[in-house]
Amino acid sequence: MEERVVERRWRVSPAGRVAAGLVCLLFLLLGISLVLDGAAADDRIEGIVMLVAAPLSSWLFAWRPYASLSTDSVVIQNPLRRHVIPLGAVMGAHSEYSGVSIKVRGRGRPLGVWAVQKTNLSVWRGRSTRADALAKEIMDAK
Repeated sequence: MEERVVERRWRVSPAGRVAAGLVCLLFLLLGISLVLDGAAADDRIEGIVMLVAAPLSSWLFAWRPYASLSTDSVVIQNPLRRHVIPLGAVMGAHSEYSGVSIKVRGRGRPLGVWAVQKTNLSVWRGRSTRADALAKEIMDAK
């Protein structure tokens, strides 16, 4: 019988997704306005670009990124790249403003996790965040 792999997954926060959705909606409305009422051909082209770029950007930065932890690896899906890191290669993990930073054996610079980030306000107040929880769970799983 095959052993089931337990996985825990972290994504962009619900508030981050709502904010991305609202910004996307704003740019979609602006794009529609430019396509329908643009005075020049350039305005209509810019509107079409907004209609394509707004949902694509929202998906890339709010819905696609995640980090998952299983019994044998950490999977990092950033907007443009996916990394699968065996737990044995993880040398350290800590939270920072730009996300969780994972130091990997054989890699020159740390790998960043975009899905969970720590705000400056949390740092100033000494509050524990989802980024801290992810870094701790990665280190505990090692």
